[in-house]
Amino acid sequence: ILLFADKAYQQLFLQIPHPRLAERDFVLQPLVAIEPTWIHPELQLSMLELFKRLSPNQHYILQQLD
Repeated sequence: ILLFADKAYQQLFLQIPHPRLAERDFVLQPLVAIEPTWIHPELQLSMLELFKRLSPNQHYILQQLD
């Protein structure tokens, strides 16, 4: 579970939003495409802002499947 609305949740084996969501291009890139203005409930940054913080060597090219 990467995220759930604007909620933050933590238990021993589960943390929402995912603790490394902001570090992963393959997660952020689709989230930016879906909802770039969604604000991370703990970091208080949008998905687009988090994506822009990644270094270029963390970017992957995602291809649309037919």
